Amino acid sequence: MTRFWSLIRDTYLSIDPRSLGLFRIVFGCVLLFDLHSHWQAIEYWYTDEGLLPGELVLANPLTRRAFSLFFLTTSHAGAVFGMAICGLIYLAFTLGWWTRVAQWLALLAVVSINGRVAPLENGGDTVLNLLAMWTAFLPLGRRFSLDALLRSLRSRVEYTPAQLEDREALAPDVTRVVSIAVLAVLLQFACIYLFSGIQKNGFTWQEGTAVHYALHQDRIVTALGVWLRGQAPLLLALAGWGTLAIEVAGPALILSPIWTRQARLFAIATLPLMHLAFAACLNIGSFSYAMMSFFTLLLATEHWNRSSAFLAQRTQHRKVFFDSDCGICFLTIRVLARIDAFSRLRFVSNHEDLPDGITREIADRTVVVMNDATGRVSTRSAAVADVFRALPFGFPIAWIMRLPIVRIGFDLGYDLVSNNRTAISTWFGLAACGVPAHAPDRAQLQPVSRRGSIGRPLRVARELSVAVMLAASYGQLVQHNQAVPPAMRYRQPEWLQVLVDVPRFHQGWRMFTPEGPPQEFMLVVEAVTAEGREVDPLNEVASRYPKGRFDRIPARLGFDQFFSNYSLYAALSDLRGYQSALVEWIHAYPQRTQHPGDRIVRFELIKMADISPAPGKSRATNLTRSVLFRYPTPEALDTAKTSEPGGAQ
Repeated sequence: MTRFWSLIRDTYLSIDPRSLGLFRIVFGCVLLFDLHSHWQAIEYWYTDEGLLPGELVLANPLTRRAFSLFFLTTSHAGAVFGMAICGLIYLAFTLGWWTRVAQWLALLAVVSINGRVAPLENGGDTVLNLLAMWTAFLPLGRRFSLDALLRSLRSRVEYTPAQLEDREALAPDVTRVVSIAVLAVLLQFACIYLFSGIQKNGFTWQEGTAVHYALHQDRIVTALGVWLRGQAPLLLALAGWGTLAIEVAGPALILSPIWTRQARLFAIATLPLMHLAFAACLNIGSFSYAMMSFFTLLLATEHWNRSSAFLAQRTQHRKVFFDSDCGICFLTIRVLARIDAFSRLRFVSNHEDLPDGITREIADRTVVVMNDATGRVSTRSAAVADVFRALPFGFPIAWIMRLPIVRIGFDLGYDLVSNNRTAISTWFGLAACGVPAHAPDRAQLQPVSRRGSIGRPLRVARELSVAVMLAASYGQLVQHNQAVPPAMRYRQPEWLQVLVDVPRFHQGWRMFTPEGPPQEFMLVVEAVTAEGREVDPLNEVASRYPKGRFDRIPARLGFDQFFSNYSLYAALSDLRGYQSALVEWIHAYPQRTQHPGDRIVRFELIKMADISPAPGKSRATNLTRSVLFRYPTPEALDTAKTSEPGGAQ
């Protein structure tokens, strides 16, 4: 029984802290990328003067429970301020500064950003919400974070270069994290792939034409997607069947109890490539990048150890001669000793024997680095670049620093800091001249434990919270996926449903299911200004075709995810309550152009739809044009006629 529990714990309930640290960095970058896309869309979707006033979002039965702090502001300035705060939170999260707090604030931020535009959400928004939620219960800051670095600097203080050679004492914690949250995130992504795969059971997926039709979604297809859809149908058929095979195999690779490391490594090598292909061919927001960030969590301890050994063999040893009497210099060396994961740097006081050709005067002005393998000696910015070359993944930084123009700038910056290092050390409260004459005893160098009695109750509360969210997610999953057998379906309690609806933790995985979409839609505004110009206010900001009337849907409209979903929603629902907001936004055209002559005197809002071409064909068929709204309305025209002199009374 003990062996069975150990297998379950090691396979499904524990994770290497290095995987958590890498995930935090990658996911943080995805959050920043997602924030940038929302930032660009502020004026259209985050203000009441845009296309999606907040009151309409809350009035929609499908999104009435959506939560967002952005509902508290209606102005452009307020939305910009909120986005800026979210950016600072995401930056702190990525760097791992006050990580525990930043994790929960990042969850609040991403839920607020996505909740404000809930009618336009896609799978990527939901994945971001879920990833932020499940990983909020995990210690993402234990490795590769500012918190971990500062904690190490505070817990063990070195006073001499010799103490820095005790690398075992400086080694970071590699104890695996054990939590139900690890199982939750594994199950989450296994379910995403499982239901995305098995619900693609329509005829287009079976015959291999689904990818062809997906690439004919002109709202979201990229230039590469347009090129690919003109290639051999067999290639696209193989891509479709390959997508099905990978998605169906995904859960087995993620959850396999046998050959677990090998299965997950294979998943890391294949599934992200599929998402990269999605991102290259379709504008689907952050979905692909959010999905790809998950795979950092599949890296096992053995993967880390083997990759570290591989990289260490290809990194040469170096001696770093530095001014041990300088406070800021010594602090810098203490930091380097902690991020020198391969122990390839040896730190030596410049009071000892120096390399040939380096005088005491030179050593007092600059750090000196000597490559043990080649004997090459470098100083100033070149020495700093040499140090980076010895650090994990520091090669790109070292390469950039050696570029001629960059090197000149770094040399100037280095000299500025070096010449003022005494003042800088004093300003930071560090030793500016001399170090303690005696080293502290070994007890003073031991790490200090800061765990209190509150730790265990917090862990219990964390695990119970994860269990509750798992129950709520399961209820959502069985309700919103057609592939779930009826016997497994049930309506969960309302309070559990609220836990899912408010932060938008939904579990309906239906991208391009059950069929590849055979139709395409777009909205067109055919408007005339007071000066007689024909304009299209909507496509001027939404598409690559700002002018002219459309006689067909163009091959690549270039919509982002927001205008794409808005057009699809509007075309399928006749705009419902959003029509008035769109009409008001069209009439505000002269305010946006700052030209009074652009006042709209009449317009028609038209839904264009067509049937995508069959494989081997190049032109769509059955083009239809439906007028959704006309201004002035027929009622307004009738009223105007009756009010004219001699009109009907």
